[in-house]
Amino acid sequence: MRLKDIEKKADEIRRSLSKQYGFKQSSYINWKIKDGYFFCLNTLHVVHTQLEVKPLFMDDLYWKIIYYGHKEMKFPDSLRGNGILALLSEKIWEESFPEGLKTDFNAEQYEQIMSNAFLKAETEIDSFLRKYPHPNLFKQFMSDNNRSKILTQLLVLINDEKYEEASQLAKRHIENKPHFLCEYVIENVKKNEYEFILDYCLERIK
Repeated sequence: MRLKDIEKKADEIRRSLSKQYGFKQSSYINWKIKDGYFFCLNTLHVVHTQLEVKPLFMDDLYWKIIYYGHKEMKFPDSLRGNGILALLSEKIWEESFPEGLKTDFNAEQYEQIMSNAFLKAETEIDSFLRKYPHPNLFKQFMSDNNRSKILTQLLVLINDEKYEEASQLAKRHIENKPHFLCEYVIENVKKNEYEFILDYCLERIK
């Protein structure tokens, strides 16, 4: 069976299981929104899956900053997991499946593997929400798990209205010639997201 056909069959199996466990599906992701968080079961190339999480405010704030003072872009919730916004997520759990699934695909085996993955995801989501029941506690999750993604730190600081601290962090990062997710051209002005964030914070500090 060709890999393309295998992926198509795998998608069909995931879609059926997704409904059973209260997830939605878009391409290679299954996702749900719960208690202000976006949870995404990201299943790549049939043989790997990982559960990711982020507060909804991160995506919403990101676009608000990029389009500050302009008409904000509207996006489907699925874009939180399989578009540019996906890189704002943090991994909770991951698992690899037998490599043989890519060459010798067995539908019954894959259905059992993915059923277990959905069950594990539900357990992990429940555990996460017991520890961090409110999105404003996401910074505690970052601290507890030694996560240090700069963009996440900035968005959390801005959500907490700590604009001075966020502006200083953004400045330092820009001076270090950062790797960035994307550049945007708004009204013929081209900037990366850290430059947009810095301008947004400075406007708030005035």
